[in-house]
Amino acid sequence: MILVTCLTMTDATTQEPLDAEHGDRLIGFARTCAVAVRAVSLYPAKHPAVDAALARLVDCVTTITASEALRATVLPHTLLIDGRAPAKADPALAKLATALHLHRISGLTVRNAGDASMWQQLLALVGRPTEEIREAGGIGHLWSESGGITNATYLRSVEVREVDYEQLLRNQALGDPLTLEEMFDRLESGTPEAMGSAAQALLAEIVADAEKLELFGVKLAERCGGRAAHADALTHLLRQAVDVAGGADAGSGSESLRNLAELLTGLDAPTVAFEHHLRVDGTGYPDVRRPSLNLATMLTGIADVYDAMRSQRAYQQAFPSDRILAVMKRNDGKQFDQNLVRRFVQLIGIYPPGTVVRLSTNEIAIVLQVHAPDPHRPRVRILRDSQGRRVPSEPTRHLWKTLDGAEDDVHVTTPLHAADYGVDPLEYL
Repeated sequence: MILVTCLTMTDATTQEPLDAEHGDRLIGFARTCAVAVRAVSLYPAKHPAVDAALARLVDCVTTITASEALRATVLPHTLLIDGRAPAKADPALAKLATALHLHRISGLTVRNAGDASMWQQLLALVGRPTEEIREAGGIGHLWSESGGITNATYLRSVEVREVDYEQLLRNQALGDPLTLEEMFDRLESGTPEAMGSAAQALLAEIVADAEKLELFGVKLAERCGGRAAHADALTHLLRQAVDVAGGADAGSGSESLRNLAELLTGLDAPTVAFEHHLRVDGTGYPDVRRPSLNLATMLTGIADVYDAMRSQRAYQQAFPSDRILAVMKRNDGKQFDQNLVRRFVQLIGIYPPGTVVRLSTNEIAIVLQVHAPDPHRPRVRILRDSQGRRVPSEPTRHLWKTLDGAEDDVHVTTPLHAADYGVDPLEYL
């Protein structure tokens, strides 16, 4: 039987961090699990990359559950054990937590490693689109005796707990009621720019938190009633929120933009699916005419073009990200909304995570994190030295921290093909 629990925003506890042993266990699980999720999502079932990733995951879980079960609570951007997070943040931990949270998983208990088949079934669910999973009854239902996918043995190995959103909506306050009322009134009346400073600050707080923004979207839909009124209010919300996100620091601003994109695609998925190949200048397909495109369609269209050009196809080679963004910039204001293209470039960076690059020192590295103020100086992991020799320790370097001295002015010079260097980006994301 799948347990159903409820998380509140106060679950982001301020307790002391996890001890090193449990922190390492949790991070080790997150890293191997995140790689396996990507492999299962991207490759066919019997692909060598899938087999290798699942084998590593089984070995990892066998080790970490040898003495006790792994019981983790899922928050939007991290996992907790006994209400505590590891002392240091880890990108893989955040990535896995986000994937689980999007499927409304509030926690999981891993009692033993099971086998590769079990993990493939579970991770295939995690990798599927959230709308598809929810239409099928939710991941809690699918990973249960009545879901028709798993069995009693697997359920004893891994227990999944799902968020009770109805309870969450009843118990979780978004903020000061009077300030919220002002925000709703301004959005419904089409005057979001007239929000007071308190309302602007609360809006910034809400859009920076995926869970709060999702709940705010639900409340806005309830207030508006009809689809047309909701669409108008949502458009005002998004335009105002994009301005708020653009004025924030690089980290929180990028996170807010991600949250807004998720809200958009979740609330207007049928329209986006039909229109996302249409362009601002009226070109594209299907052959229909729109006086204007909604923000969800325009954002998804930009992301779709980027993904199509970045991916390896039978009929074309994958384009490097800097060339794709240059093409998109040439078309902003024509095929694409110029403000959205600029925001997209700011969010994803010229060299997105997973891009293998050559540095000005002639070292070969892989990008781990974009640095929005200067996309040529991301956080990277060094793979080969300036002589082309492998670097066993693969040190991490924050290129934006080397700007003070000219002799240390290290930056990315060009993107490279990962396959040419025997690199699997999945291992680093």
